Amino acid sequence: MPLLGPVPGFATLPTVGALVAWRRDRGATGPPDEYADAGELTASAWHPMGSPDDPSWLAFRAYVADIAGRDAIAWVYVATEDGRILGSVTLELNDRVADEDNPTPRAPDEAHVRFLAVTPAARRLGVGARLMSHCALVARQNGKARLTLNTSEGNTTAQRFYEAIGFARLPDMIGQDGSTLRAYEFGLLSPSRPGRSHPGS
Repeated sequence: MPLLGPVPGFATLPTVGALVAWRRDRGATGPPDEYADAGELTASAWHPMGSPDDPSWLAFRAYVADIAGRDAIAWVYVATEDGRILGSVTLELNDRVADEDNPTPRAPDEAHVRFLAVTPAARRLGVGARLMSHCALVARQNGKARLTLNTSEGNTTAQRFYEAIGFARLPDMIGQDGSTLRAYEFGLLSPSRPGRSHPGS
């Protein structure tokens, strides 16, 4: 049974102590050290993909780690427990974080998830599912009909996870460098949709 649905499953997952929304222009800015910690956690998820001797990889890693920059454009959620950051995710409700592989504007009915990452010690504990379920809840409450995401062709672990929680494959995308990206979508429409909600709620 998919973890995402008309009644999101994140509220029933007990392994994460809190979900925190950072948004600098709403008075909920993450402290600089927490931005750095969450950025390093996120970038580490891409670590096996590149080499420290490759300047283009280092530039991409810096882009992935730039939580503070994304927090000014999209919504960044972090899962914490006892003051430790266990995972983070970025949710684009309207504006798009700069992306060379997909520069087209976001469709009005679409929310998009990016940069999901969970620290290795907290994997297989429901942290990623809770973050994703929260994104689905926020997107649905803000009038979006679908939640989309992309992942690399070789990241079969992520593909299995997204499919297990109910995402369906879309046609593949081709990145600027010629690489293949797997595209996914989760439908958010349900017979009764809650009213519009503040994304940080």
